[in-house]
Amino acid sequence: CYLRYSINAFNSQADLDQLFDGKDIRCPEGMRGDPILKFGDIVIGTSLAQEGVLKNRLPRWVVAKS
Repeated sequence: CYLRYSINAFNSQADLDQLFDGKDIRCPEGMRGDPILKFGDIVIGTSLAQEGVLKNRLPRWVVAKS
């Protein structure tokens, strides 16, 4: 297994808030696979990128505490 993408930039604070609310966010159409989600130098978790959407895979304890 290998990683193709590591995304370090969110379109807005709203995107980050949506992830912490357990929701999916938009991503570039060509992005595929399992990117590592980062905010600055902090790794937040992983996601599934498909068809222009980052599927939220944050652990429940992360989503519940945010």
